[in-house]
Amino acid sequence: YTFNHTPSFSTPTMGVFHSAELPFVFGYAPYLRGAGEPALSRAFVGYWTRFAATGDPNGGGAAAWPRWAAGSEEIIVLDETMGTAARYRDARCDVW
Repeated sequence: YTFNHTPSFSTPTMGVFHSAELPFVFGYAPYLRGAGEPALSRAFVGYWTRFAATGDPNGGGAAAWPRWAAGSEEIIVLDETMGTAARYRDARCDVW
């Protein structure tokens, strides 16, 4: 997955930073001050809970989390508007 939401607790220069999704994953309300942030957190908690319980993050009416496949390398993009992306940032990784 990629977490693309700039949290309300971030600064303009930090934007989306490593570990920024943790308050969303754990539903830590004091950090979820943006209008869409509680809903994004509930989606995150739902994905993690379903995955822990069943091995599949999908269900509960949530946007589909695609199964990763080497050919498409499709991932979920977690933001206030959920989506997917295939071969996300390939150009940056082509050197490897």
